[in-house]
Amino acid sequence: MRGLGLRVGSSALNYRALRVLGMRVPRWTGGRLPWLGLSEYTLGELPGPDWVRLRPLLSGICGSDLSLLTGRSSAVLSPFNSFPAILGHEVVAAVEEAGAVAGVAVGQRVVLDPIISCAVRGLDPCPGCTAGTPALCRRASEGALAPGMLIGFCRDLPGAWSEGMLAHASQLHAVPAQLSDETAALAEPLACGLHAVLAQAPAEGERALVIGGGAIGLGTLAALRMVAPGTETTIVVRHPLQAELARQFGAHQARLYLFGSGPEEDALKDLARKLGVEDRVNFVGWVDSSSRIWPEIDLLLFPSRHEGSPNAVLEAFAHGVPVLASDTPEHREILDPASLLPPEDEWAWSEKLKKILTATSDSLMSLHGQQQRCAEKLRFDWDAEILRKILEHTA
Repeated sequence: MRGLGLRVGSSALNYRALRVLGMRVPRWTGGRLPWLGLSEYTLGELPGPDWVRLRPLLSGICGSDLSLLTGRSSAVLSPFNSFPAILGHEVVAAVEEAGAVAGVAVGQRVVLDPIISCAVRGLDPCPGCTAGTPALCRRASEGALAPGMLIGFCRDLPGAWSEGMLAHASQLHAVPAQLSDETAALAEPLACGLHAVLAQAPAEGERALVIGGGAIGLGTLAALRMVAPGTETTIVVRHPLQAELARQFGAHQARLYLFGSGPEEDALKDLARKLGVEDRVNFVGWVDSSSRIWPEIDLLLFPSRHEGSPNAVLEAFAHGVPVLASDTPEHREILDPASLLPPEDEWAWSEKLKKILTATSDSLMSLHGQQQRCAEKLRFDWDAEILRKILEHTA
């Protein structure tokens, strides 16, 4: 059988070139430079009665795939990979042909454990495979198959960025009928997060820190909420969408930063201590330049009783930071009603924040979207104004 696939070619020489150029001039890692191209390949017969031929339905793009294509991955594991290869190891697929003892039926949907273990290579199990940890298989370059730790990085086993692929029965897991393809395609990265939590679940009273808000980081967070729901969990993320998803997955540890100083400061510090939240409230004091603080802020709270020119709110708009502000005449001119709260109503502020932090319909992303539309109305476009005047004059 022949098929089409996105094949990546690599060698020690061209990978070094890609690594140097990709890190210095990232835009050059597009197009032909990563040696990624659509090409025909031959998919052989089933290697044995415990193998299947699959038709990929959906495949994810893993960070390891991107690192390889852009020259950011380490070459230390290169002896355990073989190229040219067709990438794609996060996959949901349909069985098109099944060996006599494969244990699956034609047409059945499956997800794949992409690790190429001793069982896949037809070898006696090594210590890692014997212990039930095939990801630690010690024979990634032995047997009849070309070197490769997982499907997609092995010349002889094309990955899911293709029309067809082969897999061993030990790698297959049936997909329940009620599970969508889009959800099933996340099984592999989510399993990585679950494995980490099951390997060392937090004890009662312990706190957890997850570094990274990609698919595996969010999967780890979700696993913590299921396995150890009482664990206070903080996740470090880079992008607003990751922060929003982290809140939906149950991340804790919102922090309050209070800027400025005044006669209420000591009373507020005492209140934070009494409430047991002093480790989550930062009294920053006076800040000479606000430009450095905006990248650190997810939401600006502006509960002033009176306001002249709302410069802080306008600065937040300029930096793309969502705002909750007191319902004053000045704020009504620039903010949507959903962003305004009575300045003296502590309960209203508390409930609004609670909804945002638990990611209900009043989520941070929806608030941000509303305010971006408001900000657009405030932008003055000289070119548009000049054009309008010209059209008025010539009408």
